[in-house]
Amino acid sequence: MNIYELYEKANVVTKENYLDDKYTYLTYKGLIDMRTIDYSFMINNPDSSLVDLIIQEKVVYLLPNIFEGQIIDIYVRGRETQNNPKTLRNKNLLYGLSTFNKDFKYGDPIFLVEGIADYGALKFIKNDLNVIALRGDSLSKENAKILSTLSNNIILIPDNDDGGKISIKNIKPRLRKLGIDLKIFNNYGSFKDTGDLIDLVIKVENGKANNIEEIKTIVSYYESGIKLYGS
Repeated sequence: MNIYELYEKANVVTKENYLDDKYTYLTYKGLIDMRTIDYSFMINNPDSSLVDLIIQEKVVYLLPNIFEGQIIDIYVRGRETQNNPKTLRNKNLLYGLSTFNKDFKYGDPIFLVEGIADYGALKFIKNDLNVIALRGDSLSKENAKILSTLSNNIILIPDNDDGGKISIKNIKPRLRKLGIDLKIFNNYGSFKDTGDLIDLVIKVENGKANNIEEIKTIVSYYESGIKLYGS
Protein backbone atom coordinates (compact mmCIF):
# COMPACT_ATOMS: atom_id res chain seq x y z
CA MET A 1 0.00 0.00 0.00
CA ASN A 2 1.49 3.36 -1.00
CA ILE A 3 1.27 6.51 1.11
CA TYR A 4 -1.61 7.94 -0.92
CA GLU A 5 -3.78 4.85 -0.38
CA LEU A 6 -2.79 4.75 3.28
CA TYR A 7 -4.01 8.30 3.86
CA GLU A 8 -7.25 7.79 1.91
CA LYS A 9 -8.15 4.75 4.04
CA ALA A 10 -7.52 6.54 7.35
CA ASN A 11 -10.20 8.09 9.58
CA VAL A 12 -11.03 11.79 9.27
CA VAL A 13 -11.44 14.26 12.13
CA THR A 14 -15.08 15.06 12.89
CA LYS A 15 -16.91 17.60 15.02
CA GLU A 16 -17.41 14.91 17.64
CA ASN A 17 -13.68 14.45 18.31
CA TYR A 18 -12.08 17.75 17.30
CA LEU A 19 -11.45 18.71 20.93
CA ASP A 20 -9.54 15.50 21.69
CA ASP A 21 -6.16 17.22 21.46
CA LYS A 22 -4.26 19.92 19.56
CA TYR A 23 -3.81 17.80 16.43
CA THR A 24 -7.53 17.09 16.00
CA TYR A 25 -8.34 20.71 16.88
CA LEU A 26 -5.92 22.18 14.35
CA THR A 27 -7.13 19.76 11.68
CA TYR A 28 -10.78 20.65 12.27
CA LYS A 29 -9.88 24.34 12.03
CA GLY A 30 -8.18 23.69 8.68
CA LEU A 31 -4.70 24.68 9.89
CA ILE A 32 -3.05 21.27 9.40
CA ASP A 33 -4.01 18.00 7.70
CA MET A 34 -4.31 14.83 9.74
CA ARG A 35 -6.05 11.48 9.80
CA THR A 36 -5.93 8.56 12.23
CA ILE A 37 -5.66 4.80 12.04
CA ASP A 38 -6.31 2.26 14.80
CA TYR A 39 -6.78 -1.45 15.51
CA SER A 40 -9.51 -1.83 12.90
CA PHE A 41 -7.05 -0.68 10.24
CA MET A 42 -4.47 -3.19 11.43
CA ILE A 43 -6.98 -6.04 11.22
CA ASN A 44 -8.01 -5.11 7.69
CA ASN A 45 -4.46 -4.39 6.51
CA PRO A 46 -2.18 -6.93 8.24
CA ASP A 47 0.67 -6.21 5.83
CA SER A 48 0.85 -2.54 6.82
CA SER A 49 4.31 -1.26 7.79
CA LEU A 50 2.64 0.45 10.75
CA VAL A 51 1.30 -2.68 12.47
CA ASP A 52 3.85 -2.67 15.32
CA LEU A 53 3.35 1.03 16.00
CA ILE A 54 -0.43 0.68 16.03
CA ILE A 55 -0.22 -2.23 18.49
CA GLN A 56 1.93 -0.11 20.80
CA GLU A 57 0.00 3.14 20.48
CA LYS A 58 -3.62 1.97 19.90
CA VAL A 59 -4.12 5.01 17.63
CA VAL A 60 -1.57 6.69 15.38
CA TYR A 61 -1.73 10.04 13.62
CA LEU A 62 -0.92 10.47 9.94
CA LEU A 63 0.28 14.00 9.18
CA PRO A 64 0.90 14.43 5.44
CA ASN A 65 3.23 16.92 3.82
CA ILE A 66 1.28 18.10 0.79
CA PHE A 67 2.80 20.05 -2.10
CA GLU A 68 0.92 21.08 -5.22
CA GLY A 69 -1.91 18.73 -4.29
CA GLN A 70 0.32 15.67 -3.89
CA ILE A 71 1.33 13.90 -0.69
CA ILE A 72 5.12 14.09 -0.52
CA ASP A 73 5.45 12.24 2.78
CA ILE A 74 3.44 11.26 5.83
CA TYR A 75 4.79 11.85 9.32
CA VAL A 76 3.45 9.16 11.66
CA ARG A 77 3.31 9.50 15.42
CA GLY A 78 1.48 7.76 18.24
CA ARG A 79 -1.42 9.53 19.87
CA GLU A 80 -0.73 8.41 23.43
CA THR A 81 3.01 8.19 24.09
CA GLN A 82 4.12 9.69 20.76
CA ASN A 83 6.90 7.09 20.63
CA ASN A 84 8.89 6.06 17.58
CA PRO A 85 7.68 8.63 15.05
CA LYS A 86 8.47 7.60 11.50
CA THR A 87 8.16 9.14 8.06
CA LEU A 88 6.78 7.37 5.00
CA ARG A 89 8.45 9.31 2.22
CA ASN A 90 8.36 9.74 -1.52
CA LYS A 91 10.46 12.91 -1.56
CA ASN A 92 12.31 15.06 0.97
CA LEU A 93 10.62 18.45 1.21
CA LEU A 94 10.30 20.95 4.04
CA TYR A 95 6.89 20.83 5.74
CA GLY A 96 4.94 24.02 5.09
CA LEU A 97 6.37 25.20 1.77
CA SER A 98 3.01 24.66 0.08
CA THR A 99 1.32 27.19 2.38
CA PHE A 100 3.70 30.09 1.75
CA ASN A 101 2.00 33.27 0.56
CA LYS A 102 1.50 33.25 -3.20
CA ASP A 103 3.27 36.63 -3.39
CA PHE A 104 6.22 35.39 -1.28
CA LYS A 105 9.54 36.90 -2.35
CA TYR A 106 13.17 36.61 -1.31
CA GLY A 107 13.74 38.39 2.00
CA ASP A 108 10.27 37.77 3.41
CA PRO A 109 10.37 36.24 6.91
CA ILE A 110 10.28 32.47 7.37
CA PHE A 111 9.55 31.11 10.85
CA LEU A 112 10.98 27.72 11.86
CA VAL A 113 9.36 25.58 14.57
CA GLU A 114 10.02 22.03 15.69
CA GLY A 115 6.65 20.31 15.41
CA ILE A 116 3.58 20.27 13.20
CA ALA A 117 1.35 21.33 16.12
CA ASP A 118 3.69 24.30 16.63
CA TYR A 119 3.28 25.10 12.94
CA GLY A 120 -0.51 24.95 13.32
CA ALA A 121 -0.42 27.14 16.42
CA LEU A 122 1.45 29.89 14.56
CA LYS A 123 -1.10 29.63 11.74
CA PHE A 124 -3.82 29.92 14.41
CA ILE A 125 -2.25 33.20 15.55
CA LYS A 126 -1.55 34.55 12.04
CA ASN A 127 -2.79 32.43 9.18
CA ASP A 128 -0.77 34.11 6.42
CA LEU A 129 2.56 33.52 8.17
CA ASN A 130 5.27 31.63 6.28
CA VAL A 131 6.09 28.72 8.60
CA ILE A 132 8.25 25.61 8.30
CA ALA A 133 7.90 22.66 10.70
CA LEU A 134 11.29 20.95 11.04
CA ARG A 135 9.70 17.80 12.52
CA GLY A 136 12.74 17.47 14.74
CA ASP A 137 15.48 19.56 16.30
CA SER A 138 17.83 19.81 13.32
CA LEU A 139 18.07 21.09 9.77
CA SER A 140 19.88 19.11 7.09
CA LYS A 141 22.53 20.71 4.90
CA GLU A 142 20.30 20.22 1.87
CA ASN A 143 17.29 21.92 3.46
CA ALA A 144 19.49 24.71 4.83
CA LYS A 145 20.57 25.42 1.25
CA ILE A 146 16.95 25.45 0.11
CA LEU A 147 16.03 27.94 2.85
CA SER A 148 18.97 30.16 1.93
CA THR A 149 17.63 30.45 -1.62
CA LEU A 150 14.20 31.46 -0.32
CA SER A 151 15.11 34.17 2.20
CA ASN A 152 17.84 35.72 4.32
CA ASN A 153 15.27 36.54 7.00
CA ILE A 154 14.83 33.33 8.99
CA ILE A 155 13.52 33.15 12.55
CA LEU A 156 13.70 30.08 14.79
CA ILE A 157 11.20 29.62 17.62
CA PRO A 158 12.99 26.85 19.55
CA ASP A 159 11.29 24.53 22.02
CA ASN A 160 11.91 25.53 25.61
CA ASP A 161 13.84 22.35 26.46
CA ASP A 162 17.06 20.50 25.66
CA GLY A 163 15.81 19.83 22.14
CA GLY A 164 15.44 23.56 21.61
CA LYS A 165 19.03 24.13 22.68
CA ILE A 166 20.15 21.44 20.25
CA SER A 167 18.22 23.06 17.41
CA ILE A 168 19.92 26.42 18.01
CA LYS A 169 23.33 24.75 18.18
CA ASN A 170 22.66 22.86 14.94
CA ILE A 171 20.83 25.42 12.81
CA LYS A 172 22.51 28.73 13.67
CA PRO A 173 26.05 27.84 12.45
CA ARG A 174 24.69 25.92 9.48
CA LEU A 175 22.83 28.97 8.20
CA ARG A 176 25.70 31.30 9.13
CA LYS A 177 27.90 29.41 6.66
CA LEU A 178 25.35 30.35 4.02
CA GLY A 179 25.44 34.03 4.98
CA ILE A 180 22.28 34.04 7.08
CA ASP A 181 22.15 35.38 10.64
CA LEU A 182 19.45 33.27 12.28
CA LYS A 183 17.12 35.19 14.60
CA ILE A 184 15.88 33.54 17.81
CA PHE A 185 12.35 34.24 19.09
CA ASN A 186 11.70 32.54 22.44
CA ASN A 187 8.40 30.97 23.37
CA TYR A 188 6.02 32.62 25.81
CA GLY A 189 6.83 32.26 29.52
CA SER A 190 6.98 28.63 30.61
CA PHE A 191 5.57 27.32 27.33
CA LYS A 192 7.53 24.35 25.97
CA ASP A 193 6.43 25.26 22.45
CA THR A 194 3.80 27.24 20.56
CA GLY A 195 1.53 24.20 20.54
CA ASP A 196 0.92 24.77 24.27
CA LEU A 197 -1.34 27.67 23.26
CA ILE A 198 -3.71 25.26 21.52
CA ASP A 199 -3.78 23.00 24.59
CA LEU A 200 -4.99 26.01 26.58
CA VAL A 201 -7.57 26.98 23.95
CA ILE A 202 -8.98 23.44 24.01
CA LYS A 203 -9.33 23.53 27.81
CA VAL A 204 -11.34 26.74 27.50
CA GLU A 205 -13.57 25.38 24.73
CA ASN A 206 -14.09 22.19 26.75
CA GLY A 207 -15.20 24.29 29.71
CA LYS A 208 -12.30 23.01 31.83
CA ALA A 209 -10.66 26.43 32.18
CA ASN A 210 -11.52 30.10 31.98
CA ASN A 211 -8.27 31.58 30.70
CA ILE A 212 -9.63 33.80 27.95
CA GLU A 213 -7.68 36.87 29.07
CA GLU A 214 -4.50 34.82 29.39
CA ILE A 215 -5.00 33.52 25.85
CA LYS A 216 -5.34 37.09 24.60
CA THR A 217 -2.10 38.01 26.38
CA ILE A 218 -0.27 35.03 24.88
CA VAL A 219 -1.54 35.74 21.37
CA SER A 220 -0.49 39.37 21.76
CA TYR A 221 3.02 38.25 22.79
CA TYR A 222 3.43 36.15 19.66
CA GLU A 223 1.89 38.79 17.42
CA SER A 224 4.37 41.36 18.75
CA GLY A 225 7.28 38.95 18.26
CA ILE A 226 6.17 38.10 14.74
CA LYS A 227 6.09 41.79 13.90
CA LEU A 228 9.43 42.50 15.59
CA TYR A 229 11.45 39.52 14.40
CA GLY A 230 9.79 39.29 11.02
CA SER A 231 10.54 42.85 10.00
